[in-house]
Amino acid sequence: MNRRVIRLIAGRELQDLFRDRRSVILLILLPIFLYPGFGIIGFLFAIKQLEQITVVGAVGIDLLPGGVPPFLQNGRVSGEYLDPTTGFGELRVISVTEPAEQLLSLPPGDTHRIDVLMIIPPEAKAAFDGDRPFTVEIRNRAGDDLSKLATRRLVKALQAFDDALRESRFAKRQLPREFDRCLKVHEPRDDETPLQRGTDEIRDRLIKFFPFLLVMWALAGALHPAIDLCAGEKERGTMETLLISPASRPEIVAGKFAAVWVFSTITAWWNLLWMGGLCVAGSWYFQVSFFHPGNILLCFLLVLPLTALFSALCLALGVYARSTKEGQYYLLPLFLGTVPLVLFSLMPSVELTWQTSLIPVTGMCLLMQKLIGPDAVSALPFVPVVFAGLLVGVVLAAVWAVRQFHCEDVLFREPDAGAVKGWLAGFGGPQP
Repeated sequence: MNRRVIRLIAGRELQDLFRDRRSVILLILLPIFLYPGFGIIGFLFAIKQLEQITVVGAVGIDLLPGGVPPFLQNGRVSGEYLDPTTGFGELRVISVTEPAEQLLSLPPGDTHRIDVLMIIPPEAKAAFDGDRPFTVEIRNRAGDDLSKLATRRLVKALQAFDDALRESRFAKRQLPREFDRCLKVHEPRDDETPLQRGTDEIRDRLIKFFPFLLVMWALAGALHPAIDLCAGEKERGTMETLLISPASRPEIVAGKFAAVWVFSTITAWWNLLWMGGLCVAGSWYFQVSFFHPGNILLCFLLVLPLTALFSALCLALGVYARSTKEGQYYLLPLFLGTVPLVLFSLMPSVELTWQTSLIPVTGMCLLMQKLIGPDAVSALPFVPVVFAGLLVGVVLAAVWAVRQFHCEDVLFREPDAGAVKGWLAGFGGPQP
């Protein structure tokens, strides 16, 4: 094949793609507004979590036994009993009288509205003095996420308060504070601060989210160009002009493939740049570290074989279509087939092994998760295997695309011809 001809065809196709305002707006300009919007929403969500005030209505709050420190301080649950994993806002407690369930059903914005109700039995103090347990009843609004979150925060605080009461009871009888415990478990997170634990949770979620979003953008960057370079040229009537040129069919396919590959890679890199920049900005603002910058750079290299696979598949499928609208129908199964492969990599039980690394898209997602995570070194041996698996898929899809451009029934299919006839012709099988 003549490289000069391939470069000429690829340059022409790229020039047409970047002249298409729909492609530029959808794939290039959209991230400029999308990711800053994500950042602003995430920032406001974090601030809202820090300033969230949960109102607890308590019946018989004076009957609650005293602890060290006390459960309530200035009308709020003591910070010693609050679990930072359930929220950082204050837990305000107000004394109410029965029937207090009516306060749960008040409309939002009402100053007397409560998020969760805590009912302390009248025999609480006597039961505590008599070394007997007592039951604190919790009620919330059914189907209300805010009320459910308030319930989790209150339950965690009451559990911590129960530990303090138990220790005070042991101390009264001159017993060790851990008298009722035979086994103590120490995990790595026990040595971390609440901020470090929160950072680790956010990083674990981003590790799963990064490959998913990157694969979707890489596929989106290949779908529209492939349709435009195949079905679009049929609609514009320029496909015949290209086919009667001195360029061979493999050179035409190679030029179109290069154009789609470049466009898909630029789209994926552009979105990866914004995703990485958003994480860097969040790390700088909150003074925490989510990813190492070198790990993000590795993703730029991993995008290349992934976009090449999507470009070859989209080009091979897009040539069947007679129109742009029909091309969208043909490429929709490719999108629907990619989503399960990505979701499969999000399952907790699926790990990067020699078997899973050979699965086309799943192996790449698992490799990305490992490389941008804290244990990136262990994933390096799987890089050649993942690249080799994707390369085989690219070669097969490219050979398939070349066969389509050699099949006149596919290139010049009549409007009343069936899709099955074109597919069988492309594979070299019998035609109905």
